[in-house]
Amino acid sequence: MSRRSHREGKARAGSKVTKERVGLVVLGALLAASLIVIYRVSFENFWTNRRLQTLKEETEALKRNCSDKPSPVCDEAWERHGEKQYYFSTFKSSWNIGRRFCKEFGADLVKIDSEEEQRFLLNKVKDIMTKDEDKFWIGLTDSKTEGKWVWVDGSPLKKRSDY
Repeated sequence: MSRRSHREGKARAGSKVTKERVGLVVLGALLAASLIVIYRVSFENFWTNRRLQTLKEETEALKRNCSDKPSPVCDEAWERHGEKQYYFSTFKSSWNIGRRFCKEFGADLVKIDSEEEQRFLLNKVKDIMTKDEDKFWIGLTDSKTEGKWVWVDGSPLKKRSDY
């Protein structure tokens, strides 16, 4: 073997080792970056879950407070009239979604029990409704039998001439 071919062989072997080392360094860097990303995602997930649990506990406490008795927290979002509390949402949704929203707060869509309550509600929504398409859902449905209207508590709609 000549000196030249010996040197070329060494150079090739040296460059092969260098390529392997570069490959290992790149793989090591990718592994380190992956571990950092996994750690960061796990850390954020841990704190997000912790915050979610805290929010769930706060929501449950608010539901208990709002459904049991009037409280300062309820008074800010809910309007009291007589023995009932009302929440007027301007969020546009279907009747079912509106009802589900109410249920999340331990409430239900309104059942109108008197002419006085109906006047209160009409006056209240009149001030909130600014566009022709603005609407509010009440707890009246004919979803079980077409044309047979019942309140969400299952009681039938009474035909009243006074209101």
